[in-house]
Amino acid sequence: MNQIKPYYTGMMQTSAIKSADLTKHIDEIINKGYSYSTVKKTYELLNQYFTFLYLKQPNNNPMLPLHKPTQKSMNYTPKEIAYFLDDDIDKFEEAALGGFSFLIG
Repeated sequence: MNQIKPYYTGMMQTSAIKSADLTKHIDEIINKGYSYSTVKKTYELLNQYFTFLYLKQPNNNPMLPLHKPTQKSMNYTPKEIAYFLDDDIDKFEEAALGGFSFLIG
């Protein structure tokens, strides 16, 4: 819903959507900084929808010329995972419990 409905393509009549509109849509969400996973899921959702919609006329499917974005094509660099240190966990527990640390065994 967040990656389709608010965009121009999401407000168009389905039969009026062309490949160029879908390409522009995918490029927009890439440029907005969405993660590779989100872009890939959006592409897959659009692809499934239009494949079903054009089941009887597969050659009219506007998704046919599009290629699924890859991490390389997006210049995507995976984010480094940050871990809590033991001291950080203790501080978090203390703040979360707000003085009720006696509840933890």
